[in-house]
Amino acid sequence: EASDAARSAMVSVIGLDSEKVQLLCDAANEEVDAENKVQIANFLCP
Repeated sequence: EASDAARSAMVSVIGLDSEKVQLLCDAANEEVDAENKVQIANFLCP
């Protein structure tokens, strides 16, 4: 039920360092409003 309360999505990224992924998130956040913020959720394969 909790997942129905808020629209969300997730993507897995393998092969890029965390700094590059953060830069991509920052660029995406320039294109969306605060409710649709893009962020790194976790690191599965550091």
